[in-house]
Amino acid sequence: MNIYAILISFLMCATGLLVVYLTATHWDHPGKTIRIKMSEIGYGLLFIVNGFFALVLFRYENISFETGVQLYKWICFIFAAILIFVWVFNVLVTYIRIKRQPELLDVDAEPCRDFDTYFSRLEKTYEIDTGKKDIIKDLSRKFLHFLIIAVVVLSHEYAFSMKDSLASWGMTPLAGRNFVYFTAAFSFILMFTYEDILRVYNFKLLPDWALKWIDKSLELKSEKYTYISSVPFLLSLMIFLLAPFQVLLCACVVSCISDSLASIVGKSFGRHKLKGFGYFPEKSWEGLIAGALSAFVGVYLVFEFYPMAGVTLPWQLGFAGIATVSFIYADCFARYVVDNINNTVLPGAFTWIAILLFL
Repeated sequence: MNIYAILISFLMCATGLLVVYLTATHWDHPGKTIRIKMSEIGYGLLFIVNGFFALVLFRYENISFETGVQLYKWICFIFAAILIFVWVFNVLVTYIRIKRQPELLDVDAEPCRDFDTYFSRLEKTYEIDTGKKDIIKDLSRKFLHFLIIAVVVLSHEYAFSMKDSLASWGMTPLAGRNFVYFTAAFSFILMFTYEDILRVYNFKLLPDWALKWIDKSLELKSEKYTYISSVPFLLSLMIFLLAPFQVLLCACVVSCISDSLASIVGKSFGRHKLKGFGYFPEKSWEGLIAGALSAFVGVYLVFEFYPMAGVTLPWQLGFAGIATVSFIYADCFARYVVDNINNTVLPGAFTWIAILLFL
């Protein structure tokens, strides 16, 4: 058994259990809705599922045990560096600073380390700007979603273009691609999960750079008391790392493109609200239609550009229909779990199940 794989799996499962434990022990937190709490339980479970997947990340690739050990060793080294960076060079250093300089906890200190005061000031700055900053922030955040799908596709293509070079190192294209995906995604996930845990449960220990990052990037309406949306999105996406690339890409298309277009179109052009349809009357028909159409067209094009044996035109339309229905359900009817999980897990899972059962 690969000890490095076990260590990685343990770290991810332990983080998932920590997320679940904190949610359960703070169930009566006044800022957390039932949707936030149920979603956080989902985040913890996704950590655990990915922890078990980590054990078999390279098992089904034609690489030697020794090569697998080296890949896991590098992942372990990178994750250890992240843990040291977060907990030693940031949290511990901040804790020592506060012990030596108690005045850093004053409500008028800069940067402010009192949760209520900090967010009260932040909310006032957005009220003054009549929503302009929210629009700019939302567009920049949605741009990152488009960037993620570009990285997924380009990394896949690059790995297969390097097939001969990877073979000389004892690796396959999928093993190299999965190494890059897994390492990059969970480096981000781990760092910002710990940052979010501190932000919600021990705000004063956040380092200065994290406080500045919150000011520029946090979505106040939905993320003030919980994890940033990119954490559940990436956690959900990674469970399809061992699926056919088409499944991974279908999940990515709906969560990255459809969700983003629905938000952008809904906020910019939404005039007709979803009254009497679903549980979110503040959303618009314009946004829903934009998201549903992009899900259908996007998934159809996935199988057009990345053909799969046995997938004919009716199957392409069927998979596109699965994605569309999944998006509509997540956007309108999923009351207890956030879109960033549903828009990734549902289309990916149902597409994968259909492939396994019928192709």
